[in-house]
Amino acid sequence: MVFAIHSSGTLSPSEYRKEKELVKRVATTLNISPGRSRVALILYSNFATAALRLDEKITMESFDNLVDSLPHERGVTRIDRALKLARSIFDSDSAVVRRGVPKVLILFTDSKQTVAQDAFNLVEAARPLLYEDDVRILAVGMGNNVDVRELRATTVDEKDVFLSPSLENLLSLSGSLSEAMCEAARSEEHTSELQSPMYLVC
Repeated sequence: MVFAIHSSGTLSPSEYRKEKELVKRVATTLNISPGRSRVALILYSNFATAALRLDEKITMESFDNLVDSLPHERGVTRIDRALKLARSIFDSDSAVVRRGVPKVLILFTDSKQTVAQDAFNLVEAARPLLYEDDVRILAVGMGNNVDVRELRATTVDEKDVFLSPSLENLLSLSGSLSEAMCEAARSEEHTSELQSPMYLVC
C-alpha cells in the first residue's frame, strides 16, 4: 500500500491537516506492523519524495506520528512525479512486494496537474503502474479545483475515482476508500505461500 499525499500551496493548513487525517483513518483499516501490512508514503508538490518505504518497519502509532510530522511544502501539483516515484517504490521494494500480493496506490490531489515543459501526460505516467505492474490506483479529488478527467486517466475503472467537492466533508470518504482498498486486497488469489508478512491485510 502506497499513499501519495499532496502538499500543495492551494491547500490551507487546516485543509492539509484534513488530508492527513483522512490518510490516517484509511490506514486504520490495515493491520500495520512489521509482521503484517506494509505501507509507504509519498509526499509530493513540486517534487515527489519517499517519506516511508515498504521495507521500513513501522507500527500504527509510528505511522500516525510520521503522517502528522509531514511538512506542508506549499508547492505546485506534479502528479506525474508522484506516479513515477510510486513505480520506483514498488519496483525497488520487489523483495517486499511479492508476486500475487495486491499493490494499491491511493493518490490524493486538490488541483490539476501543473503545466510544465518536462511534465508527462497522466495517461502515460500511470500506464506502467496500471498495466505493467498491476497496481490498483485509487484517485482522490479534494475540493472543486480537480480535473475529473485527469483523475480518471490514472485509474482503470471510474469507480476508482473518489471525489469530495467540499474539503470540509473530506473525511466522509474514509469508509468508501477503505472498502475499495480491502476489495483490492481480496481480489487476488492467495496461496498459502503468500500468507506471509508481506501480505496486505484488512
